[in-house]
Amino acid sequence: MAGESRAVLRDALAGVATRRGADGILELVGHPPPELAAALVRALARVEAELRADDEARGDPPREGGRLHADAFMALLLRVTAGS
Repeated sequence: MAGESRAVLRDALAGVATRRGADGILELVGHPPPELAAALVRALARVEAELRADDEARGDPPREGGRLHADAFMALLLRVTAGS
């Protein structure tokens, strides 16, 4: 699963919550243990690279910034929870 154990990523994601700011922006917050956080960061970086490569292969401008991060998070979340 993006180079990491599904169980480790599931545990890391269990420590993440959402919070809506006064301005309406949705924030992800959480404090998973360092070893889980490191696995989550590595997996997200891999998914971001996959998304950018896919964009480039299709001839689309590669995603960047907040859109890339949000899309990668959702893609990883869907992968981890598929079949659960």
